[in-house]
Amino acid sequence: MRKGLTTLGTGLAVVGIGMSAISAGASGGGGPVAESILGSGSDTTQTMMAYLDYGYNIDSGYGDHTFGGCQQLATPAAQWLDFSCAGPQGTGGDVNRTVSDGLTTVGSTTITSATATFLDTYDRGRGIGDTAGNNFIPAGDYIASVTNATTAVLAKPATGTGSADKFSINTIVTDNYRHDQVHGAFFLGSSGGVSQLCLAGGVGPYGEPVAPIDYARSSRAPKSSDCHGLDFVAYALDGIAWEAWNIAGSGVNNGGAGQNNTSAPCALHTICLTQTQLKAIYVTCTITNWNQVGGANVPIDIFTAQPASGTRSTFDTFLGGSSSSCMTPAQLITNQIPENANSGIPVAAQKGAIFPFSFAVYSVSVALNPMGSVLGAIDGVAATRTTIANGTFPYDRSVYNVFNPATAKAGVAAYVGPDGWICGTLTQHSDSVTGANFHYVVASKITAAGFVPLPLGPVGGGDPNTDYCRLTVS
Repeated sequence: MRKGLTTLGTGLAVVGIGMSAISAGASGGGGPVAESILGSGSDTTQTMMAYLDYGYNIDSGYGDHTFGGCQQLATPAAQWLDFSCAGPQGTGGDVNRTVSDGLTTVGSTTITSATATFLDTYDRGRGIGDTAGNNFIPAGDYIASVTNATTAVLAKPATGTGSADKFSINTIVTDNYRHDQVHGAFFLGSSGGVSQLCLAGGVGPYGEPVAPIDYARSSRAPKSSDCHGLDFVAYALDGIAWEAWNIAGSGVNNGGAGQNNTSAPCALHTICLTQTQLKAIYVTCTITNWNQVGGANVPIDIFTAQPASGTRSTFDTFLGGSSSSCMTPAQLITNQIPENANSGIPVAAQKGAIFPFSFAVYSVSVALNPMGSVLGAIDGVAATRTTIANGTFPYDRSVYNVFNPATAKAGVAAYVGPDGWICGTLTQHSDSVTGANFHYVVASKITAAGFVPLPLGPVGGGDPNTDYCRLTVS
């Protein structure tokens, strides 16, 4: 028997009372069937999302028979084998709370109720149908936000055969009542993941079928070239520093004295470049030797991440131009390497090498065994958790999960959505029956991966809520 998952207030399953729970897809236990949710894209956030996947799948603290748990064992029959949960247990409290007589109209995203109270911590989740069976809440839709005590907003407009209809909904208070299984694919870059999402069901640039992913990991912000209607949900902060090798004979070692870069605001004898100098190295090609920035007489060997990388895209934005601008034709082949993978830099090239690197990934995968590798400061500010959190490090960035709310499976928003499990507030991450609170699970996973959790604040992007994520709609 697997443990059930966290009962949080966001991404909750909403089931029409007039329709059986089995109509949601279950053929056995009486509750909905778990979905398989696949993320793809960024290398930078792959490990962090693997930590969060573990937290969502296993580590959230609820047992299979407690409130919010997914009770998979049917009683007294044998275990169902279709990943369905048993139906909700009990009729009171948070387990089986009824919101009755909601009203919506065709084409509207608004649900109002004069007799019931919508609560932000309970009523977001999937809508399955109305009492008349007209499917005014489309399959796969969910309550995206709660405007006030008697008004809620659907993620997609209501549909049906009439102009208006009353319905009753039964709220099952758990983020992951269906015990969805979340997992991630090996990286192919942020832009690659976003392209997979945009081309779902179609063909790729070489005529290949596009993998059916559910959301994209992205370490870059939306681009104008992305398809429209995507939710970019920022949930953590990172910084992009530059890596060099402080080893004998290297450009930044300078006979053991370090750089003597006197260009303000770089302090003497610190490994430091200004933003202007980084642009001169990567974009305008006017700095080609470390001795031009206080280092030894060693030619600078430029490395950057592969073009589909979110780190590359963001670094290029910081530079104001392409980080491959100054590469020779040969370097365009050899020196564009996977992001955050300095194993692609030959030992012979390390003395002159410079390479943009995620602070978070570096701090957990390189810093314990750097082999002479160091992260340089920018404008005299080193990348640290503190300087990234307070915004003083010049090259800080948000990282995102991206999905299409119009086409996504119901469980996607419950996990990575702007009001989902990763984003929920302390109130949303608690169970009013047991008092258990699991926000620390999310924050600890983000921190363990080297990133900085976002502070509590307005979600934005048309979402009226306040939690630990920020929404941008492409």
